[in-house]
Amino acid sequence: MIHRYVVREHGVTLAGPDPRTLIDPIDAEDLRHAIVSLLHAWWMPAPTCRRWLDNPFYRSYAVLTMCRMRHTLQDGAVVSKPIAANWAQATLDARWTPLIQAALAWSDDRAPDLDETLRFIEDTRQATLPLRP
Repeated sequence: MIHRYVVREHGVTLAGPDPRTLIDPIDAEDLRHAIVSLLHAWWMPAPTCRRWLDNPFYRSYAVLTMCRMRHTLQDGAVVSKPIAANWAQATLDARWTPLIQAALAWSDDRAPDLDETLRFIEDTRQATLPLRP
């Protein structure tokens, strides 16, 4: 569902027909439910994703993915990770700003904190509870 949305709404035609002529529109509510299902299947329970999060690069990926998921839940559309991160910094609790900044600026010297990343994943999960998978 999510991939179909991205291809339909943001795909670039190299050859052949426009993706909009091949893929039906994706309802925002269906997209939200797909996000919730993905969050609960891939990112929960935390011990499942925890082994991946030992890698600092993956922590950046996780934080930016949570921003993207939360944006989709709010607006019913999928945007790039940088756009979602900027939205999250302007919209979510300011306590997440340093974590999001670290994810955006990730390098070997600056990576998101593991414990804060886990808290952010949990906070995102809590934000989805009204939508249950």
